[in-house]
Amino acid sequence: MAYDFGGEKILFSKKQIDSLHFYGDPVIRILGFKPLDQLHFWENILPSYFLYPIDNKNHSSSKIFISLAHVLYKHDKIAVAWFHPYKNSNPRICVLVSNFDINEKQKRGYELPQGIFAIILPFSDDIRLNPQQTSVKAPDVLIDKMCDIIEHLIVNTYNPLEYKSPGIQWIYKKLQSIILEEDSCISIEDNTIPNYHLIYEKSGQFIHKWNELLTTLNGVSETTIQKLKRCRDDIDN
Repeated sequence: MAYDFGGEKILFSKKQIDSLHFYGDPVIRILGFKPLDQLHFWENILPSYFLYPIDNKNHSSSKIFISLAHVLYKHDKIAVAWFHPYKNSNPRICVLVSNFDINEKQKRGYELPQGIFAIILPFSDDIRLNPQQTSVKAPDVLIDKMCDIIEHLIVNTYNPLEYKSPGIQWIYKKLQSIILEEDSCISIEDNTIPNYHLIYEKSGQFIHKWNELLTTLNGVSETTIQKLKRCRDDIDN
């Protein structure tokens, strides 16, 4: 293969081209450490990787992994690393965030997989400025009324294991009907749909009061705007 460079043809063999795309074997090389609060929300724009050790490939990797996870979590630190997950992948700079809270189940009522997440840091070209938008702030009286609604809808404990994916459940039911030659009519109970009847029982009256207050405030603001317009017209005339 030939490429133009400086007015001349530069020839490369296939082996040389392949070597240009080879970044070495997969590796996670720690470059340094930073405080956890220096990882911003907007830097997490790509799917993260969940890391776990494999002792049959790397001897004593579990001990090193657990030690790193405990130290990162204990000191509220993140590790900046050179991340090359696969041979045919491009290496990236990532941060390693520990999720090794041993008391997490007591705090939340459920337990997430304990380990380390590798969050890929974006390039400067990946970051886009959001268009400027003007926001309307609600009056304090509306916010106070909304607090009454939210207080009656708070769930004490949320366990994600109790909510199964309806799409996956439909696939399981479909496979079961095909294998067992059952009726193809499949009905799936979707627990992710909000229980509107229960919502209305708990906070229906507060929602009605909030809507009435909003209507009243809108009427007052429209009347005020009309009065201001009339005053301006009188001044102009």
